[in-house]
Amino acid sequence: MHLSLHLSARETRLSAVLTGPVTYADRRRAMEKVCETAAARGIARFLVDFTLAWHVVGDPLEKEAFFQALSGRHELAGARIAYVNCPEGSISELHAAADALGFSAGMFRDRSRAIEWLKHGAVAEAPPRPLAFGVRQ
Repeated sequence: MHLSLHLSARETRLSAVLTGPVTYADRRRAMEKVCETAAARGIARFLVDFTLAWHVVGDPLEKEAFFQALSGRHELAGARIAYVNCPEGSISELHAAADALGFSAGMFRDRSRAIEWLKHGAVAEAPPRPLAFGVRQ
């Protein structure tokens, strides 16, 4: 996995772009770096982009470890996090963590919609429905 961090022009949003194969251990390390960078700059709006990444099954215990680490991130209370093309296998756990910690999590397929949601607080997109026989429902 490769992680790139970018600040918006006015330094109000931190974007984290993950590329390549990504395990839950990678995601935990990425979240640590994002939280560390955001805390240093006082940022509470994040865009996490998985468009150029793909999920790799690593150690089965890493998923639980990732969500345990996330649940300890009390500095995320009040934050807004937009996920672009987030791996669908963890969306329910992600929303549960957001509810428990008090941050907003939005799921998007389009980066520009994610940025608009972060700017204005519009309603996040519903997760996409799966394909059935090659036809989008």
